[in-house]
Amino acid sequence: LTSGRGEDAEDTLDLLDKYYPGWYETLLIRMVSQITRGDYAAALETCRAIETKYPFCGEGLQMSKALLLARTGDGEGARAAGEACLAEEANRTPDVWCDWAQTMALLGDEAASQEALAEAEALIEGESSPYQARQYKISVALTRAQILLNAGGDRRIVKSAFELKLLSLAGY
Repeated sequence: LTSGRGEDAEDTLDLLDKYYPGWYETLLIRMVSQITRGDYAAALETCRAIETKYPFCGEGLQMSKALLLARTGDGEGARAAGEACLAEEANRTPDVWCDWAQTMALLGDEAASQEALAEAEALIEGESSPYQARQYKISVALTRAQILLNAGGDRRIVKSAFELKLLSLAGY
């Protein structure tokens, strides 16, 4: 999808739907495809289908659901879903905090967005795996750049992109 081969991706998804209709993996890939194409309303419906058919797996998608709700204009639903996700301590990972930061930014709450990014960064400090810590740092830098880009951007995007590039090259 991101390499301009959307038709091939759609053909593959159709094939998956044919042989594995309604399977969790098929629905999840469909949701990722819809998000990548910017079809957030369809992705939200697919997310809800996953929640209905696979409630245990759907629990892991709560922050993704919050972000999709924010992208489709349901601020109240986005806050409720995000807060429910963060209520469970096991869900509070740097990646989830990054999604929450994006959600809050989309809802116009810059302070909450920055607090979420600070929470993500604090968790990275305690990460025992250097590889995972690096991946989380990339996630935070990418989230910062996405938030700036969505807000109209300025020279801070260049700084975030530069940090992201440095992180991606670290260790090579």
